[in-house]
Amino acid sequence: MRFSGIAVDPDPVALRGLVDLVERGELRVHVQEVFPFDRIADAHRLLDAGHLRGKLVLTV
Repeated sequence: MRFSGIAVDPDPVALRGLVDLVERGELRVHVQEVFPFDRIADAHRLLDAGHLRGKLVLTV
């Protein structure tokens, strides 16, 4: 059996730096689609299908 993965702990300083870049317009994130939380299954299907060209966002 073979497993490959990565675990990342959030770094508050680095995250704040990314927020600053976004707020200054120096970093843009392409959002492919926004899903309300009750459509999480649809988001998973799109994710599993692959070929994403941006981020999927869940909202409450």
